[in-house]
Amino acid sequence: LILQAKDSENFENYKKEWTNKLNKWKKGGVELRYNYPCLAYFTMNEAQHLIAMINRILIFENQYWDDLASKYILPYFQRLDYSLQNTSEILSEWKKADKKSLQSLGEVASKIWKNSSNNKRASNQITSLHQGKPNLIILDANNNKGFTTILNLYKSIGMIPRAEHVLICKKTTTEEEVECLLLRALQCTSII
Repeated sequence: LILQAKDSENFENYKKEWTNKLNKWKKGGVELRYNYPCLAYFTMNEAQHLIAMINRILIFENQYWDDLASKYILPYFQRLDYSLQNTSEILSEWKKADKKSLQSLGEVASKIWKNSSNNKRASNQITSLHQGKPNLIILDANNNKGFTTILNLYKSIGMIPRAEHVLICKKTTTEEEVECLLLRALQCTSII
């Protein structure tokens, strides 16, 4: 973000204005994620991008929807349900209701998430991971065995880790990405 100002007084005013806008935006994101927990699977930028892609796909004739959706929106919705393959119903619903807002995305995503295969757990498996509870595992970035360690933990419970289970942090990882992971973990414990 670059704030242009001719003097320090203007700069401070612009800085306050942008800080207020950012805080309002963050608060709105938290409220949306509270009302629609499945939005924790997306950063707000990803959600806005997803809405834009859905609206672009709907410009085309119905015969092209599936091909475009499989490339541009299906990977996002598969975060909610890894077994999801058909987005025709989602696109039809979106077009009928003429939806364009984050709240509308929350409604559509909630339907996918409630029926998701991701919410089905393996039963009666003993593991070093605590099923039904968030597990924080911090690995040294210089340790080449970190990924193998994570895979072995998930292998012990008969699962393959998905995007909602693991966040690999680096210098560019945002606060919002960490917040989304924590919200998904807390959300998961409230289901069980």
